[in-house]
Amino acid sequence: MNTGSKLDLLQLTEENEKGNHEGVRSNSWLWNSFQVKDIDYNTGREDSLLIKFLIIANRPRVILETGSCTGITTTAIIEAIIDCPAQQHKFLSIEWDEQRHKETCERVLFNQLFDPKNCELNLVKGDTHDREVYKCLGDEKIDFAFVDDSHRAKTFDVIEPLLSEKAIVVFHDGYQNSISKLVPKLYAEGRISEYIFFPTERTLAICKVSKK
Repeated sequence: MNTGSKLDLLQLTEENEKGNHEGVRSNSWLWNSFQVKDIDYNTGREDSLLIKFLIIANRPRVILETGSCTGITTTAIIEAIIDCPAQQHKFLSIEWDEQRHKETCERVLFNQLFDPKNCELNLVKGDTHDREVYKCLGDEKIDFAFVDDSHRAKTFDVIEPLLSEKAIVVFHDGYQNSISKLVPKLYAEGRISEYIFFPTERTLAICKVSKK
C-alpha cells in the first residue's frame, strides 16, 4: 500500500488500513519518531543507518541484537550508543555461527568500538533461543531489540518476557513472508501496539511492544 506520505511507507497499522491515516499519524509514536529534518529516507541507504537513528532518537538503555551476521548493524548500534554519552547502556549481541561471530568481533575491533565508555558490551556466540545466553542482562529489561536471526517468531517468544513496557522491536527482512505475516499476527494478538514496514533496502518491520 502506498500511503502517499513523505516516508513512502509500505504499510501502517490496522487503523491506517481502515483509512484513518491522519489521525494515527498525528498521535503515533512511530510516526513522530521519524519527524527529523534534513534526512531523506528514500535514498536506498543501508538498514543500519535507520537502526542507528532509531536508537539515537529513542535512547534505549538496554539493547539486544540477535543475529549479528558480519557486524555491520552491530557497529552502527555501538556508534549510536556512543552518540548518547549522557546515558549508560547495556548491549548484548548474539550470533550462533562461529565464523560470523568472529567477523563481527573483528569489525568492531577494526572500527575501534570494542570499549565504549558508556556501555557494557557483550558480543556472544550462542543460541538466541537459549534463555541462558541472556543472563548477562541480569534483571534489566530490554528497551530495543534488533531481530535478524533464523526462526524469528520463536526468538520473539523467547525475548518477549525480557522486554520493557515500551520496548521497540525491529525485525530485519520484512519483505519475507515469514515476517510480513508474523508482525500483523502479533498486532492482532495484542502483543505489539503499533508497527510499520519501512521500505529500506531489505525492509525493516518496526514494532512497539504492548504490555499491560
